Amino acid sequence: MTVTELKNWLTNLPEDKADYTVIMRDLKEIEEKVYNRDSPVSYGIVDDKTKQVNLYDTASTIIIQKIKDSIQPKEEKIKGSLDQENG
Repeated sequence: MTVTELKNWLTNLPEDKADYTVIMRDLKEIEEKVYNRDSPVSYGIVDDKTKQVNLYDTASTIIIQKIKDSIQPKEEKIKGSLDQENG
């Protein structure tokens, strides 16, 4: 599904559905039984390299934040050292 197709689909939903939660449903078939896992979508990232819109559930959002937090101090240290050199 493209972003345009998703936007059109969402636009065509009845107005009374606007407050519904967006869920990603993952279906698996194991030994002729179907199992599903529902995950509320809580975060999205546009990836220009792959031309994808990536949607994430809450658990993934926590992992993304941990990654961002681990990168943040390194970026601040680099910025701080550059500021001192240019001081």
